[in-house]
Amino acid sequence: MSNQNIDQVDVRGPRFAAWVTTVVIVLALLTSAISPVVAAALLGLQGLVFAVGALAGPRRHPYGRVFAALVAPRLGPVTDREPVPPLRFAQFVGLLFAVAGAVGFALGWTALGLTATALALIAAFLNAAFGICLGCQLYPLVAHLRRAAATA
Repeated sequence: MSNQNIDQVDVRGPRFAAWVTTVVIVLALLTSAISPVVAAALLGLQGLVFAVGALAGPRRHPYGRVFAALVAPRLGPVTDREPVPPLRFAQFVGLLFAVAGAVGFALGWTALGLTATALALIAAFLNAAFGICLGCQLYPLVAHLRRAAATA
């Protein structure tokens, strides 16, 4: 395996993860009307999944492992890959929204819980349905700003 393949993953894996994330976030939104505490717990669990993705990358991401074990073997060969660093950044952004939503619901700040969760849903659905990773789109700007700050 070349070094390039180590730093890239099959695009279908992150999209699968985005579909699972979309389902979890929809469940959290629907549950929030009945039990904000349960919604907070669901978002907390999703936050843990995002944290693993942000820290360990898509290959160790819980939904990525499910994809690799159960879905990928049933698919054709990989035809398109994407780089890992933007995916890790996107998971970090997802973590921030999940934490904000969980805190909002847990503390009774419904507007914060709904807003953060809705934004996370939009991002997850765009990635799942259309392959548009908002965090990945932001990554080059953030990387550029970090390099500029490091040289200043």
